[in-house]
This record gives sequence, structure tokens and C-alpha cells, in this order.
Amino acid sequence: MLTFRKIMTVLAAGALILSGACRKQPEAPKQIVIPASSRAVSFDHTGPQSQNIAFTAPDSWVASVTYSGGSGWVTLSPSSGSSGDVTMKVTVQANDTAEERSATVTIKSAGATASFTIRQSGKPIPVESVKLDQEKLELTEGDTATLTATVSPDNAADKTVTWSSSDAEVASVSAGKVTALKPGTATITAKAGDKTAACAVTVVAKVVPVESVSLDRETLNLTEGETATLKATVTPDDATDKTVKWSSSDKSIATVSSSGKVTAVKAGTATITAKAGDKTATCTVTVAAKVIAVTKVALDKTTLSLTEGDTATLTATVSPTNATNKTVTWTSSDKSIATVDSNGKVTAVKAGTATITAKAGDKTATCTVTVAAKVIAVTKVALDKTTLSLTEGGTATLTATVSPTNATNKTVTWTSSDKSIATVENGKVTAVKAGTATITAKAGDKTATCTVTVRSTRPH
Repeated sequence: MLTFRKIMTVLAAGALILSGACRKQPEAPKQIVIPASSRAVSFDHTGPQSQNIAFTAPDSWVASVTYSGGSGWVTLSPSSGSSGDVTMKVTVQANDTAEERSATVTIKSAGATASFTIRQSGKPIPVESVKLDQEKLELTEGDTATLTATVSPDNAADKTVTWSSSDAEVASVSAGKVTALKPGTATITAKAGDKTAACAVTVVAKVVPVESVSLDRETLNLTEGETATLKATVTPDDATDKTVKWSSSDKSIATVSSSGKVTAVKAGTATITAKAGDKTATCTVTVAAKVIAVTKVALDKTTLSLTEGDTATLTATVSPTNATNKTVTWTSSDKSIATVDSNGKVTAVKAGTATITAKAGDKTATCTVTVAAKVIAVTKVALDKTTLSLTEGGTATLTATVSPTNATNKTVTWTSSDKSIATVENGKVTAVKAGTATITAKAGDKTATCTVTVRSTRPH
């Protein structure tokens, strides 16, 4: 509000300028000059206040005051004067009431009439209270709400309301419009005069749902013991809760950690699922058995002696015990001498030597097998003759038959019980002198005999 002193200073300056102009042209002044802007002037109630007003009058002049809202509170000195440059003192008395009042100062001369109005406000009525239509307010990020402030009394001098926020980063306010910016709490204050009212504002996070979840891989191949980390992408970026929960359809095959790290446990297939909100994405994990190489194969025997037809089983030990493929394959260097089956059982075929090899992975072990011929015992020896008569000097051949025919040793040895009577060689009997002798054929532990009677050739 402009003070009387400031406004009167302006008026005086304007009047002096005009009066200076009139002195340059004294024949022309026809009016009392008061700037139009001064026709309505307001003052505050404190005072009294006084101000000089300068103007130029072309003739004698008379000033008067017409009151509205009480009389006698504006005085003029002087109230009249002669032509020329004039200075008038205007004095305004104090207004201790709450009423507003006005007065019009009129200056008349023969040449013109000019006036201006003085308006004086009453004693300001202070604000007694401020109330808000809401004391608590809950908003979601980005939302707005408008608070209405009621200032009492209605005729308070200055009902202007200023708004403020205790935390403008949580909630801002402008002309009562509250804007929620981020989760938190803030107090919105409305102030009029020296009175305030507050509203507690709670801002909650805006719930932005998950729209999709995707994984950087849809399939994954691992070997037992290996690991790999899956990356999940959740959209939109501003989703309220982007937490991803991981699970495995079969933890005995593959497990997954809270960070998406997959660990292969054993051979098989499992599905890894990433879930955010109510959206999911999956990856099929195929786990292959870990290949543990064979480092050594050992046999329980490195040499073996068998007789034709006999069998023996070799035992192979494969190291390490957790080798991926511990299968042993068996081979013989000469199947005509010795064979071996898939279980390490060796069969002697015929006399000779063969090498049996056990192989697992790229490792081998061997056993040297020596096969001896099978001994088939003689069960019987028979002679084609059991008696034989010869004359001194005569001969005859005996034939021995050994059973069985496949006896290991069918050699026949011949003996005579009395070589002075009869001798034998390879079954040929020779009579020596008269008498009796027994020829024996022996094979193995079996024998057969023939009684040989030798007659003398001399006459009796």
C-alpha cells in the first residue's frame, strides 16, 4: 500500500515540473494542474501524516474538503490563496477504527477546477484462525489433491494464504494444490497472518505391475557339477516390485539360487522358472553325466596255467572307482589256445600260450595263459592173442590195442617173463628154447598178456 508521503512526493514533483513550465510561458496557464494519478490516494491508518502538494493556479483559488465516513480528519493549510505557484499542506489524522473512509479535496479558481480523493483504510482486522478442509491426506506418487483453506474472520484485513511443504521432495504445494512426488511423509502448512493450519500428507509408492519376464537363455546344457547364471529382465523398468523368484522343477537334477545361478547335480532334465509379479519365464536345463576317465586297469593274476578244457575267471579292477565308464572289454591274442568271455572267464582250448587283455577306457592290463595238454589215461590194453605156440627159432607178432583211442600216451612197452625162452620187441615174439614164457604189453598202468609155449626142435 502506498503511503501518503510517497504519493504526495510524486504529486509535488509533477506539480513543480508543471509550474516550471508555466513560468516559461506565464501568459498560458488556464488550469490548476493535478496529475490524474493522484485523484484516488490511499493512506494507512497511522498518523497524523502530512504532505505538501505543489501546483500552479492561474487565478486566486479556494480549496475545500467534502467528507464521506466522518468529518474533520483531513485539514488543508492554507485553504485559499492567490495565483501563481502554490504549496498546500494536507494533513490526515489517525484512524483507530476498523472502518474505511474517504474525502475529496477540491481546488477551484476562476480558470479551472481540480480535485483528488483521499481514501484511508481502517485499523487492520487480524486473522484469528486458518482451517483446512482436510487434516490428513494419503496420495499415490504422481497424484494431486487440492486443499481448501478457510480464513476467519471474513473481514480480516489480509486473508492472503501462503502455502509450504515440510519436504518438497515428497509433496509440493502451490495455491493449495498438493502434488505427490515420492514415497514418504510431509506436512503441508497454510498460513494467513500469523495463524497456520496443517495437513499431514502420506505419499505411497505407485504400484506399477510387471508386464513381462524374459531370460537370456531358453535352453541350457551342463555337465554334472558345472554352473551357469541366468539373467532375468523384468519390464517395465519402473515396475514397483521387480524382485525375481527362482525355482527348479527337479532339484535332484539342477538347483538354482536367488541370483539365478544354476548348478547341475546329476544327469537329466529340469525346468528353471523365473517369476516376477504374476509373470514367468522358463529355461530347460539338460544335465549330462560328468565324464571321469579311467586311470588304471589291474588284473588279479598276471599269469595263468591251465589244462586243456579247464577254465578260470580273471577279475579286473578299474580306477578310479567313480570313473564314468568302468566297462571292461576282454580279448585273447589266440582264441585257438584260450578264449575269454565278457566276464573275464578264460577257457583253455589247446596246449600253447595266449595273452588275455582287459581294457577299460584307454587303459589295459594283461595275463599270460599257458595251456597244457589234457592227460587221458589208458583204460585198457588188449592183445590179439592170449596164447601162442612156437617152435624154437620161430617168431610171431602180437598186436596191442590201447583204449581209449584218445588216450594221452598210447605207447606200449613189451616185456617177456623169461627172455631165455622167448623174447619180444615191438610185439614181435621170438622163440628161444623150449619152455613157457609170458609176454606182457603195457600202456599207462594197464597191461595185457600172452602165454607163449616154445617147443624144441630136437627129436626125442
